[in-house]
Amino acid sequence: MNTNFALKQLLWPLLMVMAVIVSLNLYQLPNQAAQDHLNQQGFSVDNVRDHLGVIARAPHPTGSDEIKVVRDYLLNTLRQLGGEAQVQQVDMAAVMFSAQLFARVENVVARFPGSNSKGSGSKDSGKALMLLSHYDSFDHANGASDDGYGVATILETLRVLLNKGPLDNDVIVVFSDAEERGTLGIKAFVEHHAYAKDVGLVINFEARGSSGPVRLFETSANNSALLAEFAKAAPFPIADSFFYSLYSIMGNYTDMTVTKNEGLPGLNLAFSEGFYDYHTMGDTVENIDNDSLVHAGTYALALTEHFANQSLPVIAATDEVFFNLSGNTFVHYPMALAYIPALLVLLGFMALLWIERRAGRVSIRQTLGSMLAVFLHLLLIVLLTNGLNGMLGGGPVAGFMGHWAYYALLSSPGFVLCALVLFVLAYHFGWVHLLARGCNGPALLFMSGVVIALAAFESALIPVVVALILVLISAMVFKRQFKPSDNPDSSDKALLRLFYGFIGLWTLLTVVTVILMPGLNHIFAWPLLPVLLCRFWAIRQPQWTEGLATLGALLAVVWWSSYVPLVYSAVGDMAPGIPLFFVALTAGLFTQVTGKLMQLFKGLPALVLVGVSVSLLTGLLVNHQFDQRFKQPTEVFYLADQLAGETHWGSFDVELHPWLQSRFGDSPQEGDISRLYPGVKSKKMQLAQAPHNEVKAIVVEPLTNQSSDNDNESAKNRQVSFRLTPSHLKPDASAVFVNLFIADPHNISAASVNGEPVALLPEPEPDAEQPDAEKTEPTEPVTKWWRWQYYGLPATGAEVVLSLKTNKPVTLRITEIRAGLPAEVANLPDQRPDNSMSKSYGYFNDSFSDSTVIITEHQL
Repeated sequence: MNTNFALKQLLWPLLMVMAVIVSLNLYQLPNQAAQDHLNQQGFSVDNVRDHLGVIARAPHPTGSDEIKVVRDYLLNTLRQLGGEAQVQQVDMAAVMFSAQLFARVENVVARFPGSNSKGSGSKDSGKALMLLSHYDSFDHANGASDDGYGVATILETLRVLLNKGPLDNDVIVVFSDAEERGTLGIKAFVEHHAYAKDVGLVINFEARGSSGPVRLFETSANNSALLAEFAKAAPFPIADSFFYSLYSIMGNYTDMTVTKNEGLPGLNLAFSEGFYDYHTMGDTVENIDNDSLVHAGTYALALTEHFANQSLPVIAATDEVFFNLSGNTFVHYPMALAYIPALLVLLGFMALLWIERRAGRVSIRQTLGSMLAVFLHLLLIVLLTNGLNGMLGGGPVAGFMGHWAYYALLSSPGFVLCALVLFVLAYHFGWVHLLARGCNGPALLFMSGVVIALAAFESALIPVVVALILVLISAMVFKRQFKPSDNPDSSDKALLRLFYGFIGLWTLLTVVTVILMPGLNHIFAWPLLPVLLCRFWAIRQPQWTEGLATLGALLAVVWWSSYVPLVYSAVGDMAPGIPLFFVALTAGLFTQVTGKLMQLFKGLPALVLVGVSVSLLTGLLVNHQFDQRFKQPTEVFYLADQLAGETHWGSFDVELHPWLQSRFGDSPQEGDISRLYPGVKSKKMQLAQAPHNEVKAIVVEPLTNQSSDNDNESAKNRQVSFRLTPSHLKPDASAVFVNLFIADPHNISAASVNGEPVALLPEPEPDAEQPDAEKTEPTEPVTKWWRWQYYGLPATGAEVVLSLKTNKPVTLRITEIRAGLPAEVANLPDQRPDNSMSKSYGYFNDSFSDSTVIITEHQL
């Protein structure tokens, strides 16, 4: 082997690694510069933490006793700052997650008059700036990041700015309730509060984790003027229209989803790293990153002062693309201009094809075939990575290793992402090597078998079937497009065709996104332009091909090295194949370098990458220990099944934590989830006998039962009303959560709760085994149920009125979830260990852990 030649080939991947390292520092927090900026303004992060000490001292979901403590603290603090503060109490309803949601929300609202204010509702009054953050937390989360930091940052911002004197515009502060319950609080504000019509701009603070830079990830429509002002005001702006496109695809929501739908201009800011703490008991004041609080403070202070001193709303008629070239360079331009780089990419790619075709190196047919092969390869990588994730315990169902491994991996996301990237690169290197040499049966069978084997760990039949179909199609395409040849130059030609397959797919993605989602087109168009330019250069200087290919692709590496971790933090625990798709897509720009390395070292680079990846993952799982910082989520609840007259310990955990063995024993019972969720049979829970404890269930008090003909089962316009009243509450307390299931929803023609009409949901399909059509014996029809959820059911109760189509009895199944275990049995037989915490999600996103669950049924 020529040593100098080998060292030269190793230079290119070394440059790529250096580019990754550089890029990871481009979008980091501004740290000391941001802290110095706040110090000059008199903004104290210590004051923010002091507020959080009250706001996030304990979980405070909607309707809980703790949220009332937080409510009163916020109300008093706003009044001390000079605001006209009040509590807006409204009964609200919304449809979300295929269920009807209800809550008695209590928004904390304050108004700080500006020097130009003439009062709310005045025709001469200018529009106000609205600062928004929700103050409720998830059931099993203290809510320091989500969203206590936003509330506390707003309070400190007001203190600093109001000490300077009044601002020009009114400032409206809304600390919304029930954001975690379908954004019911902000809906109550925009629909029922008089201040809503005065709002000219909304600035919302959110979080999906406990650390990282605060990013502008969403704006209202027609944002060009708004972004221009944002760029002027924000001292350390980090923003990207790509984030909003990703956020939209994921189907997530925040309070600004509601204000935006109401036509209110707005800016949505959030940090999103430290996902392990999101919606868990790890979301504490101690765990929130101080640099994130500093960065949030720079936004809040600068944006509030800027927009509160200029005419609102900021009007524009166009949208813009926006992103950071670096941590200090913010770029924005009209959406229409996104077509220019996309057009340059398309023309550049077509010109290259024309040149290569005339030179006899690549044909259009071969390029199209290579693009198809590349696309199939990337789809196989998605299946491969998702399957590996499932094997390790990730995804919606615990795989080979179990849920403990899922949480172990989730606690070290950067470490795991690095291992997955190495694994995918190894598979990609092997695939490039296979096609460059000419596709042969045994190698293709081996690589396809790896995909199928791992796809099986997704615990579902569909991924395996999809993998089989894709493997068969891929095998045919690979064999047809990349045949073995005795020509010594065939390998170089195959690598060139593969390279054009990758840049052809990049070009296709560029064209498709500029048409469908122009806000994220820049992530494809701008990195590809240098690649095309360097290829033009390499045609003229073929001796520099590998170096120019590396140089052109470095920008893509830099850009995607920042985007991939963000995408992984958003979806990696469920579908890591999505961010790894882009890793392989970017790696394809180095196809010619990759192929030469694999040929030179006889496939050794792929083996080394696999070995390192497996070693990293194995080492993490073998050595991982849950501790007080990264606690293991576990679930146990006390189930009082008053239908059966039994009490149990219950859990939806796939495998029980050792400390629960004394409660559940070695062989826990398999519980029927249809007791909690009638009509559902696809999920089981673990049960064990528990000491009997007398718990009083919610009271269902019949009020009216009127029918035009009580003897006629098909009577029309029958009306039934009843009151749901908590049996265990003090006069000013609320039940946290009630699931109300109503059988035979097709029999209901109208409904209302506390006098407010309720929009009827489509009839639900039961999750149950259907009767076998070939059985001759008659079977009972499967009963359908509507699921209503009430959060914060007040001590005075809620009145429900149902208008029915027939005179049939109404069957109600109620699953009541109360925070905390009964005092008499809470510590039997032992307390939760320090390295364990309550599990945030049980089933249907309900939180059962450390709760008392009571099941009752009633007929009216």
